[in-house]
Amino acid sequence: MRIKLAPAFVLHTYPFSETSTIVDAFTATHGRISLLAKGARARRSCFRGLLRPFTSLSLSWSGKSELMTLTDAEYRAAPIMLTGTGLLSGMYLNELMIRLLPKLDDHPKLFEAYENTLPLLIHSSDREKALRLFEKILLNEIGYGLSFDKEANTSQTPIMNEHNYQLILGHGFIKNTHTDASSATFKGAHLLSLSNNWLETKEILQTSKQLMRLLIAHLLDNKPLKTRCFVSEVIAKF
Repeated sequence: MRIKLAPAFVLHTYPFSETSTIVDAFTATHGRISLLAKGARARRSCFRGLLRPFTSLSLSWSGKSELMTLTDAEYRAAPIMLTGTGLLSGMYLNELMIRLLPKLDDHPKLFEAYENTLPLLIHSSDREKALRLFEKILLNEIGYGLSFDKEANTSQTPIMNEHNYQLILGHGFIKNTHTDASSATFKGAHLLSLSNNWLETKEILQTSKQLMRLLIAHLLDNKPLKTRCFVSEVIAKF
């Protein structure tokens, strides 16, 4: 395999040998890949300072194994400067993709969503909505998205504004016939809002956060995300 200047973002890097680096990258054409950047930590390396998260790059690589060799890297755009909660939000998205995306499985729609989401993390007013909508696209892309406008029954009964619905993990929503609402019960109006990507009130954003946490935790077998463990108080806003 020889790929030349494919659009990409670095998700994570870690040292390999004395001067090299292994790069976990998300590419527009080949999904998530692992690359060996030989000599990247050497003082005169052409890769030095380039292989950073949240920077739009063009990467070239070659190889046959799961770990291929990085041969070139160029800027596609100026780095997106994330700080504070915005930086933690970006780290959260990167960890989600590392944990949930199989390697060499291309997702061009998800790549576009990631590219469009990163600038929104800069501003607090855009951040929470951007995170929720990205999570929704991610789940759809990997085959675990749910229908938010139809029940998970054979007749696919439309979800109604005025009813409450129980989340059945791995299946979807069914009308709640119990008088006591549990933590996995959601208003039909909120589910329909999420179906239409309309997350414009605090209540709907809170519902969306609760719902996405349940779905993602289920996919991760309830194994915690490192970003949430590391900054639990701040990450609670996610």
